[in-house]
Amino acid sequence: MGGCAVIRRRRTSNLAAGVLVAALGAATPGVRIRAAPPDPFDARIARLRAAGVLERDAAEADLATLEPASIPRLAQALLAETNADARVRIETVFRTLVGPVVEQWKSRQVTVARSQVELGGIERRAAESALPEADQARAQILRERIRTEAEAIRMTVEELSALGPAANPLIFPLSPYWPAPARAGPAALWDKAVAGFRADPDPGDRFESLRYFLSHVWRVAARRGEAADPAARLLSRHLDGTFEDAFGPGRTARIRTRAIEELFLLDEEAIAFLEKKVPSLDEGIGHDARRLLALFQRRLPAALAERTGIDLVGFEGRSWIERRSAVYELERLGREDAIPGLRKILRSDASLSVQFAAAESLARLRDGDGIRYLEEKGLAELSNLPAVSRQVFLIEGIRLREAGDLDGSIGKLRKVLDESPADFRANYEMAFTLLLARRFAEAIQHFRRALEVDPKDVLSLYNLACAYALAGQADEALDALEAAVEGGFEDADHIEADADLESVRDRDRFKRIVARAREKEKAAEGP
Repeated sequence: MGGCAVIRRRRTSNLAAGVLVAALGAATPGVRIRAAPPDPFDARIARLRAAGVLERDAAEADLATLEPASIPRLAQALLAETNADARVRIETVFRTLVGPVVEQWKSRQVTVARSQVELGGIERRAAESALPEADQARAQILRERIRTEAEAIRMTVEELSALGPAANPLIFPLSPYWPAPARAGPAALWDKAVAGFRADPDPGDRFESLRYFLSHVWRVAARRGEAADPAARLLSRHLDGTFEDAFGPGRTARIRTRAIEELFLLDEEAIAFLEKKVPSLDEGIGHDARRLLALFQRRLPAALAERTGIDLVGFEGRSWIERRSAVYELERLGREDAIPGLRKILRSDASLSVQFAAAESLARLRDGDGIRYLEEKGLAELSNLPAVSRQVFLIEGIRLREAGDLDGSIGKLRKVLDESPADFRANYEMAFTLLLARRFAEAIQHFRRALEVDPKDVLSLYNLACAYALAGQADEALDALEAAVEGGFEDADHIEADADLESVRDRDRFKRIVARAREKEKAAEGP
């Protein structure tokens, strides 16, 4: 069935079934018709509706052991489920099983975007002078790579859309960010979704079970239609229901979390809804809803704010240097959850330097928006602007290091430090590059300079410990490692297996630090 058409459950006539059984019994005298054994898949789904939370948790874990071949059936069960908590749990398992396909899709987006950046550089050089044969050949390779990867993206999207509306929450939020050669895919998908809705706009008594999966279709249809469009009414009804799921009584924690995520994904429509809703709320719910609205206006997921404490309150009133630092902090702590907020900053911040910082962060997070921004602006053009020249050299230094050119990376990073010796990011990246180059004394120097700017940065502390250990300074290595663990670096398995710490691994103090990291890691996981 098409990607976004409403799936209606086929109903089997009880009368017809009874006649069939009677006919079989009459045709074979003496043969007893036995009931079919219960379906293990259906039994797993039924266990999700158990009264006890622990039983439901166990049932969800059991469902997660399904093979990928079960994905289409899981999609059908998801759309048919009427119990809200069970539906959220099925969706969690569904996303986990489909996750590798989505990650492959994202990876291909990055490949296309990076290839576009490289091809753009070659084409700019071609506009100025004749290209060497090697560059011409490289350009042809890049064009072919972009074409094949874009086609692979299109096929992946078709594969996902074949799962029906269950895949909509995975497909549609990402579609505006597909690279240009693949954008015909989402355009056709949107058209198909809206056409399916126009042909069958009323979900009837299945509204509750389908609304989280058709909301993006209603959103697009409402934007294309008139104010009286049924899509606008359905979306408004869905927003009311989702708000109740997030803040109303009697909802499980899983339902609340999914509802808050849904409001975030609905972006402008949810923000407009909350802006109207919040003033009429009482103080208790109103406080939580206002905070949620403030986060959504900055495109920050609630889960990110809860995990990191970042809410960007007062961001616009800070200096460009403070905003740029906040961008890097958002990237460092938020990781992929920070991508929507970084995109917002990239689109709206008045400072070119802050825009560049956001693009740089997005590029490091493998997001196409940041990579395309760097291509469109052109690194050569940006290098001539004093406000961002340091960031240009910084990102070039990181790129060269990732390509294995450590000397080239050190040269680019040196240009940043010549102008800004106390720049935290430049010192950290320089130290890390020197560590890879086995220039341990210099790496230690730059890690220490980074820590003078931010004494609590646990990655600097941990890598300083590695540099000291490789340099044969055991006591200093253990001091830095202990500070890193106490500061929040709690990956005991990583510490224990890190070859850079081999020289101190047999020391009792190292073992105590590992035990402390494991203790803190366990405490962070909770009971």
